[in-house]
Amino acid sequence: MLRLKATFRKFITLLAWELEEIPYLLLGTIVFSTTIYVLYPGVSHSAGSLRIGELIERDSLKFKASIQDYLFYPSLIIDAIEPLAAFLAGILFATNVARTFENKELQTLLTCPVKRTHVILSKFCVNYSILYISSAIPFLLDMILLGISSLSLDIYIWLLILAFPILFACSLAIFISVTLKMSAFSAVLPPLIYFGLSKALDTSSEKTYMLLYSKWDEKLFKAIQDWITLQSVPQIGVEFLYIFLYRFLLPVLLLAFSVIYFDKILQLD
Repeated sequence: MLRLKATFRKFITLLAWELEEIPYLLLGTIVFSTTIYVLYPGVSHSAGSLRIGELIERDSLKFKASIQDYLFYPSLIIDAIEPLAAFLAGILFATNVARTFENKELQTLLTCPVKRTHVILSKFCVNYSILYISSAIPFLLDMILLGISSLSLDIYIWLLILAFPILFACSLAIFISVTLKMSAFSAVLPPLIYFGLSKALDTSSEKTYMLLYSKWDEKLFKAIQDWITLQSVPQIGVEFLYIFLYRFLLPVLLLAFSVIYFDKILQLD
């Protein structure tokens, strides 16, 4: 028990140290970019193009169609955040991970009595938290401005779903940073791979592309909502298997491989 507490304290210390090492300019740029992007009128319906009061004034048919769009509107924001997350994750991990290989900072850190696994996981946790929080706050504000109550269960389900595309972007970025160890490639490749995967899926199968890049969050939202409210038991079909494999298992495997490679295989010069 004492050993576990000591390990936990060391990991917390590593997290604090990693957070201090993030350049304030980069941190401010990420917060500014995500806030402006999410709340920009071209992305955000809360900026004026959709108002609940206006919806109520419409006739019943249009009202029902608009309400359905309103309920699933946050999925559009998540779809918009995802490419930005891939771009920012590349820059963040290139700065916080790949560059530490180039300037020998990592070798210095590993001379301390810390485990390699803790070092790489602390970097991932800090970078993931920065990206998630900087995206979640304007996303939450946008939903509140739209008219969704801050006490509504829907908001917290959408915030949970937002974690998945951020996990995908961060797992891809840390995988590239650890394997290539070059900040330039680590910054550029994550968004390129993200857009390459989406383009390849769009070209090969439009139905699969729509499921994994457009409809997945709506389906996941509805399943979680039904499960929590006990309205029905979510049916686990082929579509949910695809979503699980692409949106959860693939990022987890990328992260696991990155940790194992850094811990067991990677040789530091």
